[in-house]
Amino acid sequence: DKIIEHVGGIAVGVFFFISAFGLLKSYQKNGNKFLLKLIFKNTLKLWLVAVSINLLEFLTFFRNAFERKDAVLRILNLDFFNDYNRMNRHGWFIATLLALYVAFVVVFYVSSLFKNENRTKIAAYVMATIPILFYLYTLIADHGGMYSREIFGFSLGILYALYYDKINALCVKYYKALFALSVVAYAVGVIIQEETATVACILFFVLISNKYGYTNNVTLFLGKISLGVYLFLHFSTLVLNPYFIDNVWYWMLINAGFIFVLSTILYFIIYNIDKLIFSVKSQSSRK
Repeated sequence: DKIIEHVGGIAVGVFFFISAFGLLKSYQKNGNKFLLKLIFKNTLKLWLVAVSINLLEFLTFFRNAFERKDAVLRILNLDFFNDYNRMNRHGWFIATLLALYVAFVVVFYVSSLFKNENRTKIAAYVMATIPILFYLYTLIADHGGMYSREIFGFSLGILYALYYDKINALCVKYYKALFALSVVAYAVGVIIQEETATVACILFFVLISNKYGYTNNVTLFLGKISLGVYLFLHFSTLVLNPYFIDNVWYWMLINAGFIFVLSTILYFIIYNIDKLIFSVKSQSSRK
């Protein structure tokens, strides 16, 4: 459990980082058109997928575990402040990501109403601050239901996108020193503080991606199924728990394979639904 929690926590931080980077880069390229797509397509799709998996978990494992009102809140992923006493213990991640999506749309749309030439940079600073406020709330209120300690990965992703060229130039110039720093920081993180390990892994990801490129067939496919991997993590554990074997590494390998299969199936379902919707829209526009 500790190994899974450690690796999962780091993966969440890196996922937040990549998500924030992609959001700001897409906004810089497409402006407010991207905001419309983000709120009406990406956010809605993410919520519907999360609700579908919550419903699957409820019908399979928790049908008699909650009262009707609580069950509805949990299925709809609206139980933001129930801490970890929730049906899907990983649901906080989706709730947090949805909250950040909405915040991104609001912040950058409001910034577009002003004529200040630095409005995008100012909006990026505001957006980078919001996850930090969420994180501080978690510490002060001792409440982890919606906001994880890894959420600051989103802030780092925003700043990386904002200063992309400058940071990449530093990565090229000081590659060996930064690589060594990431290894030391990870070791410190394992021993002392997990957040340090997450930052180390984000730095390692940036260094390797900058050196060998962001896009290849493996990384592209993993990116496509990454959301499913996270969403099915809890479901897979529930399914396989009765068959737990003493060798934890074999069990984790079996679990990982099961999650990979489920995530791949989910990706192709969503892909074909998107394809069908696009086809219907194209036919209606021709008429």
